[in-house]
Amino acid sequence: MSTLYFHNLAGTTEVRGSERHYAAGFVSDLAWGALSWYPYEREGSYDALRKLFVPAFAKDIGSIRPEAVRESVRLSLSVSSDKPVFQVEGKVLNSWSLELNTALVVGNDVVKFLARLHGQVEIHAWIAGCKMDADAHPFFANLLQQGLDTHLLRPDAGWEDVIAAFHGNPQEATVLSTSVCESFPNRGMAREGGFEIDPENEDAYHELPHEKQWEYAFKGLQNCQDKKFLQLDHHKWQEFRFGHKRDYLWLRAQADKIKEG
Repeated sequence: MSTLYFHNLAGTTEVRGSERHYAAGFVSDLAWGALSWYPYEREGSYDALRKLFVPAFAKDIGSIRPEAVRESVRLSLSVSSDKPVFQVEGKVLNSWSLELNTALVVGNDVVKFLARLHGQVEIHAWIAGCKMDADAHPFFANLLQQGLDTHLLRPDAGWEDVIAAFHGNPQEATVLSTSVCESFPNRGMAREGGFEIDPENEDAYHELPHEKQWEYAFKGLQNCQDKKFLQLDHHKWQEFRFGHKRDYLWLRAQADKIKEG
């Protein structure tokens, strides 16, 4: 079974990997609800939505009847969320970003966390430590507790341990990873942080003290092009969006403009 990790210089806290799959399903179903009935809402909705399909997808589904288009779109998105289905004014829209952003728009803080977890746990999302932001870990400790209290997060999956660790308000950052991808700290990220790989000693990095491994790797994470994208920043919690920053509600509005035009 896979595992989610919340790494800190002082130690690592584990959450069941099934919670990532739960987050993925929850976010996907919630986002799909914003679009699923649009083809049936008003006269002209179906035709307007079809005009936003990318040509390849429109060709794939052909001239199917209106009541079937919803399932075709859903099937395409579920098979590969990166497969483009929609475009607006010739710009193809990444499907996964549409899905994640819709959850960010319609969801409360806990749902936003599930969307961020689903979208960024494999690429080392991180939370600032007390030295950088004294309010960051307490904010997420309260958010996770709200998730348990409202049953959006499932009990006995490890969240309780994460909350306890966050209430300790660690000095250093917390970095996320999953057992199906590279852990943290790691040599690749350390190289981005200035660690020089020794071709004569592949174990040189792992022979460093843990504190030094962390220092190099976190510096590498800071140097990443996606630094601001990867930080779970409570100061910008409401406005964060993925990729093109568009969502299914915005897409509905574009279809409405086609109907009205």
